[in-house]
Amino acid sequence: MAEYVAIVYAYLCPLFVDAEGVQRLYEAEPVSKLVIFVEIATMVGAGFILLVIMWTLCILLCLVFSRWEGTLAYVGILCVLVAVIVTVVLLFLPRGTGPDETFVVYDETYIRRTLIVSVLGIMLFIGAIVVCVLHAFDQRRPSAIKPRVY
Repeated sequence: MAEYVAIVYAYLCPLFVDAEGVQRLYEAEPVSKLVIFVEIATMVGAGFILLVIMWTLCILLCLVFSRWEGTLAYVGILCVLVAVIVTVVLLFLPRGTGPDETFVVYDETYIRRTLIVSVLGIMLFIGAIVVCVLHAFDQRRPSAIKPRVY
């Protein structure tokens, strides 16, 4: 399970950390990938790791429960709602003391990251609406029963 989370994290890391750490993760042996994963995880924080694991499990549960019938079919929707609530709460919680004002960091990739996250959020919203509409208007007609002739 940790290797799958490391793979998902490795695809998301270029948005948040330097490319050198991600390159080391790609080139590392399988035994040391988890060590490098933990090293990179300290660069972005525990909240980001929690969000990656939570959304990975959420997508997995949505896929698993999408074809079930009855009340278990709604577990995927419940999982998405819980993930959205936890994500919003983590975004609005204070992150601790602020940085020192004497040290200024210039972030050249801020606009690109913000644009990517905004476009992905809009696409997620549109996709969720399309899935709900297609699910609501899905027609299921009974097939005709043909009598057996002997």
